[in-house]
Amino acid sequence: GQSPAVPGIKKYDVSTSTATVLQTVSQSGDLGDITISHNGELLCFWTSAAVNSRNLTNEFSTSNIAQSLGRLDYQDRNSEYAIFAQDDSLIFQLVSTIGSFSNIAIFDSTTRQVVRAITLPPVTNGYGHLAVDHTNSYIIVCAGYGGQPNMSFYPIRIPTPPAPPHSLVNVSTRTFVETGDNLEIGGFILQGNQPKKVVVRAIAPSLAQYGLPAMSDPVLELHDSTGAIVATNDNWNSHRLDVLSTGLAPNDEHEAVIVATLSPGSYTAVLSGLNGATGTALCEIYDVDPTNSRIANISTRSNVGTGNDVMIAGFIIGGDQPTKVMARAIGPSLTQYGVNGALADPTLELHDGSGNLIYQNDDWQTDQQAIASTGLAPSDVHESAIVQTLQPGNYTAIVRGKNSSTGVALVEVYNLESN
Repeated sequence: GQSPAVPGIKKYDVSTSTATVLQTVSQSGDLGDITISHNGELLCFWTSAAVNSRNLTNEFSTSNIAQSLGRLDYQDRNSEYAIFAQDDSLIFQLVSTIGSFSNIAIFDSTTRQVVRAITLPPVTNGYGHLAVDHTNSYIIVCAGYGGQPNMSFYPIRIPTPPAPPHSLVNVSTRTFVETGDNLEIGGFILQGNQPKKVVVRAIAPSLAQYGLPAMSDPVLELHDSTGAIVATNDNWNSHRLDVLSTGLAPNDEHEAVIVATLSPGSYTAVLSGLNGATGTALCEIYDVDPTNSRIANISTRSNVGTGNDVMIAGFIIGGDQPTKVMARAIGPSLTQYGVNGALADPTLELHDGSGNLIYQNDDWQTDQQAIASTGLAPSDVHESAIVQTLQPGNYTAIVRGKNSSTGVALVEVYNLESN
């Protein structure tokens, strides 16, 4: 309301035919639009401020509208309409200089910190409305550009630069993670002369929807080549803002994510279960800065079982040119490194993005010439390897034990054109 009425908001119980006032809160200054999150737990509304005549947008819990959780503030500017993302993780707000909308500020709904700002063209009419599409991909703004109302679409996430030719932009490995020597251990090499931003994820609880015996709470550690811990994470919400900015937030709050900018070199990601928990889990590495340096090699060591508990490594070849890669399944030679229960005879399959079998190998010497020429031939005749030139796209390497045998194995994918 406006003066002479007393501005404020009221909360009603409308569960019966007669609405009952549950809470009344007065506000100073004019009162603006009210927005409620999709889950009904949060609301935002703005009032005119006494300081600098600015409109201020506050966030409240619907359980108590008298106590502000915090304020949305972008560069100390006037705030206007605000709406929630479809999953309520973000708040989008029109902000303005005097009489003209200038930006859409994107806030994390938990921390109320700015994630991103979208600059708008000059606006001459003093009105505007926002909407988010159902996929949470675009923010839509309707405002008066050049004296006429227009509707514009903007991507919510910062677009990822196109991947250069001959690049591995994402690699993931799914295994049944146990304890002790049977954790999931993923190693990768960054090649080049510039730091690279990567995202490492441990996905587990959300795998249960696929009928897998998913681990309840995965934990991630990232080590450098000396073994020193670079970063750790249990639940990704502990650094929510960093994760949201990548567009790679997991579906379950118990899943773990590390966002790190790393110098070229060798790194190891260790995936374990909180308090010794076991179960199926997925370790993923994303190259979110493909314009500099490259992921040259990825390897994962874990226990290989049968059925759904075989080792499955997925990788994406980026760019627009064919890339020569090598996949290896290492087992018996792990014994010399003190690994107990090494898989005696691993087999390797390579599938395309549609699941079609492209190639398979049992003992690498059946294709000795092509494999030996890479300088990466396995040291044991029972180990498997595949060398193929592949078109850009998604691929899967599956490691099994011959005759349904089980044991610890290492699956590796090499980008042979990373130099």
